[in-house]
Amino acid sequence: MPRPGTCRRLASSVVSSDAASPGWPPIDRSAPPRGDIKGRTLRNACTLRRIGLTLCAFFLLGSLATAAEAARKRKRPPSRRARQTNVYKKYREAYASALVIEAGSGQELFSKNPNQLRAPASLAKMMTELLTIEALDRGEVRLDEMVTVPAGVGAIGGSRVRLHAGEQLPFEELLRAMVISSANDAAWVVACHVAGSEAEFVRRMNERARELGMRNTHYANPHGLDRNDRPGSLTTARDQSILARALLQHPMTLDIASTVCDTIRGGQVIRTTNRLLGTCEGVDGLKTGYTGKAG
Repeated sequence: MPRPGTCRRLASSVVSSDAASPGWPPIDRSAPPRGDIKGRTLRNACTLRRIGLTLCAFFLLGSLATAAEAARKRKRPPSRRARQTNVYKKYREAYASALVIEAGSGQELFSKNPNQLRAPASLAKMMTELLTIEALDRGEVRLDEMVTVPAGVGAIGGSRVRLHAGEQLPFEELLRAMVISSANDAAWVVACHVAGSEAEFVRRMNERARELGMRNTHYANPHGLDRNDRPGSLTTARDQSILARALLQHPMTLDIASTVCDTIRGGQVIRTTNRLLGTCEGVDGLKTGYTGKAG
């Protein structure tokens, strides 16, 4: 029987011997206890969540910055060139035919279907005005002479100053009513007074058009309001530019065409049909016109 204390020494020797033996793995004194594994997992999860929140905040700030930049660009007023481009895009399909020229030289600045046949509407009054001014220059009529309105004026429709058969008024007032307020009845009376009849005046209109080189123009009446039961007037933008340049050779043309408001018949107010007068710098005429057929 061993002595007291011998067993304790042997057990200690066995434990020391087993720990140092090559068949046993070394004891890792630095390894955390089993209870810390769950805590470490939770800490890793919190770290990943913080990283995710940081990335979300980063992308959110980037989106807000992009939206703010886009809003700033929207608020920035467009340049003059951009505004002109936008206006052109908006209205480029609003017309079927157009021609812009420099009046002095006749140089073409812009065109779209300039030779397309179109009804002139009240632009026909430009030829009526030209023939009237040329008659004034030749002394065949005078601005201050009194004109008696012939019978048949009541049949003239459209834009008018409501002339009555038999009434008298100065020739100048008829001319101004025709140009300023585009009065069809005034144009018809002017034509009858200058040529003696509407038919003779229309013949002179077409003759003068050929003289000017307006090859694609034909007039059916002196005012441009065509009837549905017969062929109407036809012209092109190019021919109208030729006529406009001929009219501008006479100073009286713009004196009348640039008038916004006038009075006739002792107080009847007539106003221009040209809405650009007084609202667009540099505009001084020349004539406007509209019908459903002409546009």
